[in-house]
Amino acid sequence: MSISELANSKNEIEAEEQVLKEFTNINNNQAYDHVFRLRVLALNDGVTEVTSPNDYFGVDNRAGMYPTLKKALDDSILDSSKEFQLLDVGGGSGSPLDWIFSKELSKNVGKRENLINVIEPNPDLLKSYLKTLEKYPHLKKNIVYQGYVQDYYEVKENSEKPPLPSDKVDFISAIHVIYHFTDYKQNNLDPHKDIINFITFLYSILKPGGAIYIAYRDQDQDFGGNVQKKYYEEVLHEYNLFQNIAKINQARDNLIYKGQIIEYLESKDEDGFKTKPKIETLKHKFSFYAKSLADMAVLGLCGNLLESNEKEFDKGRLEFMLNEIKNAALMKVEDEKERRFGLGRTERDGKMVWKVDASHVICIIRKEIIS
Repeated sequence: MSISELANSKNEIEAEEQVLKEFTNINNNQAYDHVFRLRVLALNDGVTEVTSPNDYFGVDNRAGMYPTLKKALDDSILDSSKEFQLLDVGGGSGSPLDWIFSKELSKNVGKRENLINVIEPNPDLLKSYLKTLEKYPHLKKNIVYQGYVQDYYEVKENSEKPPLPSDKVDFISAIHVIYHFTDYKQNNLDPHKDIINFITFLYSILKPGGAIYIAYRDQDQDFGGNVQKKYYEEVLHEYNLFQNIAKINQARDNLIYKGQIIEYLESKDEDGFKTKPKIETLKHKFSFYAKSLADMAVLGLCGNLLESNEKEFDKGRLEFMLNEIKNAALMKVEDEKERRFGLGRTERDGKMVWKVDASHVICIIRKEIIS
């Protein structure tokens, strides 16, 4: 059966009806849960406990991140230290504890104590994070803050600063958290300032020799980000939102991927060491996988345009995304040409499924010891 025939098959029509029903009369928080817990964090058949980045079905970006994340983590462990402080910013449900941190930090057992600090605003996700952490006795819970990382550095009247570890931290994980610093619907937004404030704060609490690991989807190059921008422009005619999204993406590209953030990080003497900032950035390709085009449309919602609040979810956005994906499947292409979004069929977990290509930005910022 051809791709266009599959797109119009009975199974695809039934999947579409089921997904549209699933996203009817729900709020943004519920939609967020359906996207991430039920799709992005979906496991391969037969997997009941995650031990590898390859255990996930919906997306293979974790396998692509693993080598750089492992190296950054290993390079941050100083032989002389008595403890290793890890800060997980926007830790979510704690999935990296399963697929990398628990394994890699087991190397510290008998040498130093592993202290895990987490910042996560969503109470349900934080609860899941702490439950995951309990599985690993060699990872000790330290500071837990249910709130936003911005609370640490944005000035607010009559508010106390949240708790920080008693010592500076060795490693900071900021995976898929960069989306939540600038509200693309606000007037006079300044994503440049938001990113600078976030990264300079993290760098200020980093030990000499430590590292910050930032990862996010390159939404200028990915089907979900581009389709959602098109929805605001062509359907809602909210050109200001379209321009805001472009402004946010440009700030990320300049400051993070192109490394301009290094201009705002200080070289100085600290804790008996001379230090200087060092930055490494790269992009790597990854793919989304789905059993139906409707599920692929749901995966396209994830990123900075998926809000986390109690407002009603805009199902029109999902319908528009689904229509774009279906059109890509139905388009006529010559054999040597690729469909829109890199849409195609491939084998995953022993089954033929839909695949769409995407791109990840990884940025590693080190507080390098120079003497």
